[in-house]
Amino acid sequence: IKDKDIKDKDKQWMEEHTDLENSNRESDKQLIKKCRDPNAEIVQNAVKEQTGLKLPKLPQEDQMTITSVKKEIERAWKMFEMSHEKEQRAK
Repeated sequence: IKDKDIKDKDKQWMEEHTDLENSNRESDKQLIKKCRDPNAEIVQNAVKEQTGLKLPKLPQEDQMTITSVKKEIERAWKMFEMSHEKEQRAK
């Protein structure tokens, strides 16, 4: 084995090593990007979820309003029925 062959092999190995390192860097960048994209989506969904958790009062308030309106309708209907009965008896 000649000294020149060793130097050529060493140079070739160094070039391949450099190419491999660059390739690894690119792969790392791609992996980081792939991780960041879903992570950003997860953060956005978490914000939406937290916002949603602050809103349950609205449906509860709506339910209370519905219940109140139902009671008013029932009272009005009873008053109508009583009035109708009195009217029927009066005839």
